Amino acid sequence: MEKLPVFVYGTLRSEQPNYVYYLQGKVTAVQPAYIKGAVLYNFGPFPGLVVTGEANQQVQGELMFLDQTHYDEIMADLDYLEDCKNQVYARREIEVQTALATATIRAWVYIVGPALLDECSDLIESGDWLTLL
Repeated sequence: MEKLPVFVYGTLRSEQPNYVYYLQGKVTAVQPAYIKGAVLYNFGPFPGLVVTGEANQQVQGELMFLDQTHYDEIMADLDYLEDCKNQVYARREIEVQTALATATIRAWVYIVGPALLDECSDLIESGDWLTLL
C-alpha cells in the first residue's frame, strides 16, 4: 500500500471527535483541501462521500499527512473505524485539490460503500459537513 495522505471530510477533521481518538499526535501536517466531482450525504452523526464526476460539485475537507513510522497501524485503525470489512465505507485513491489550488495531490479517501449506498438521500448542499454543526 502506498503511503499517501488521507483526505478527511467529517468526524476525522481536526477539532472533530474522531480526530482526537484516531489522528491527534499521529499527523505531521494538516492542510485544507477539496475533492472535485463529489457530494456529501448526511447520515446523522457522520457524513458520507459519493464520487459523481460532476465538475460543478465539490467536497470540503482536510488532507492529513500521517506519521510514516506508524502509517500502517494508523491506516488499519481508520479502516476499522470506517468499517471497510462490512463495506460501510471503502478506501479509494483519489486526486485532491489543495485549498489554495496550487497543487493536486493523490490521497486516500473513504467513500460510501455498498452497505450505505441505498441510504443516500439527505444531500449536504454546501459540500461541507461542518456547516451542519
